[in-house]
Amino acid sequence: MTSEPENTDSRGSLRRPATFAAALVAIVLIVVTGAIVLIGRHSGSDPEAAKTSSPTTAAPTTAPASSATGFTTPDVDPFGRRVDVPANPAGQPLEQTAPQRRPDDPQWLTAAPAGTRGPDAKGGWQRVHGAVVPFSTSDGPTHIQDGVPVGYAHTPQGAALAAAFVMWQTRARLGDRPLREHMVVMSAADFAQFDRLKAQGKAPDTQPEQVTRYMVAPDAFRITSWSDDMCQVALAVRQGSDTGAPRWTGLTLAMVWDQNEWKLRLPADKMIPQQTVTSIGGWTAW
Repeated sequence: MTSEPENTDSRGSLRRPATFAAALVAIVLIVVTGAIVLIGRHSGSDPEAAKTSSPTTAAPTTAPASSATGFTTPDVDPFGRRVDVPANPAGQPLEQTAPQRRPDDPQWLTAAPAGTRGPDAKGGWQRVHGAVVPFSTSDGPTHIQDGVPVGYAHTPQGAALAAAFVMWQTRARLGDRPLREHMVVMSAADFAQFDRLKAQGKAPDTQPEQVTRYMVAPDAFRITSWSDDMCQVALAVRQGSDTGAPRWTGLTLAMVWDQNEWKLRLPADKMIPQQTVTSIGGWTAW
């Protein structure tokens, strides 16, 4: 994915979807503890974006697991960037043909995973349940389990891939329990509350397309801290700008290594830290 925002023309042809994307990322919703947790607050200026970004219509129940493989016709996101569409709605893991970084590698914390950028990166960014998420040829995911991509490498790159996936998928799949079992740290009490919320019809399995289509690929990531059992990953998601100046929303996710999987651990207040970023110099482009 390119790290430079596209320019809008004098009529603002890209400004509306860009602003909508900014508004959406500013109010990311995650069902974790039986309540829809608001992350940040609405900061966009597009009234249509403000209206649409709060989900009110339940989407159809998630389809049964698919055994389909490969890809269908590719698509583009609101910024004109290629997005591959897997035949399996859960995603298409890629063959792991590139080596993983080692701790003694000078780029251990700064290298991008293989297969997510460049002209040959088919399948590096896939539309899964409506949201655009990464798949690599070096650090996973390696297979699908319970409708969830799993097998992310125990590396900073694997943590970044899992963070970019879980950031959008928890928003796109509000009522998906297996997703949370595999990728979110939750207690038994959390799951009990989640189940009650779902039983009440307040957590649709998937979100409608008019919401998910603005869940776009982050332009870059940065590892802010690393240890063997925890990795702090900052993701830069492109915003729109009335002035045309580049701007991103930076969200920092705490990923913990739990039972051989990277999982999101929310802070006590359930709020993912975020800030406006005006430069992604020093970040790692996907």
